[in-house]
Amino acid sequence: MKTIKTTFVVLFTAVLSISCNKSDDNPSPPANDNFIRCKVDGVNYEITGNQIYNYKDTSGFNIGFNNAILTSGIDMALSGIPMVQTYTCNPSNITTVGRLQYRSPDIYSTAFCSDSSGTVIITSVNGNTIQGTFSFSGKRLLLCTQAATVITDGTFKITYPN
Repeated sequence: MKTIKTTFVVLFTAVLSISCNKSDDNPSPPANDNFIRCKVDGVNYEITGNQIYNYKDTSGFNIGFNNAILTSGIDMALSGIPMVQTYTCNPSNITTVGRLQYRSPDIYSTAFCSDSSGTVIITSVNGNTIQGTFSFSGKRLLLCTQAATVITDGTFKITYPN
């Protein structure tokens, strides 16, 4: 009986020392809750977390998929500082407003064909986090006579690094 008690005390002490280590003193970083969701020609599409890259500077901001991870995705490159407003993208204002693209791996963009256009509406800017909606009809690069790829019901939430 004494052997069983001793064994139990040793096991209990070992389990207690393993479960209480210093990693509890350093909380894990917050979850990356970035997302881009939409429908591509009526089919649901989503990328989240570390699949998304983003940056901003004084000339503009960019949101998109991480090429090293994915073979298809949404790219938004817009001019200026992110603020609550509507951005209308088309070939005539690519340098002043920006562009929207879908890659699959062909590129369907609002940047080059006259009948391509899209809209990004930023609905919230809170510190480094922006949220909004988007939709666009993009033509395959340099093949303006082909059918457009249509992106609808787009939503996004992105937190930029400090």
